[in-house]
Amino acid sequence: MRHATCPHRLRPLGCPPARRLAPEFAAAQTKVPKPPEAYDAQVRYRINADRNERVLQFEAMIKFFGGLGFKETPGEDNDLAAFDPAAER
Repeated sequence: MRHATCPHRLRPLGCPPARRLAPEFAAAQTKVPKPPEAYDAQVRYRINADRNERVLQFEAMIKFFGGLGFKETPGEDNDLAAFDPAAER
């Protein structure tokens, strides 16, 4: 059976009435609150390397995150994190 008004690619599915193809109502716009100026995030990492390689990888990681807009929270041990193999945050 051929449907004169139905395109050939829709024939196996049957030709739905035209009103089903058109949306019955328009999608409503939702109101979203303004995002904050900054987020508080903690990054966990693991660098398994000897001391010199660890410092190089740590500095590359800090540079990468700085390029994304991350800022390190000031602390007492921030300058030692590159040398401490147990440091993970």
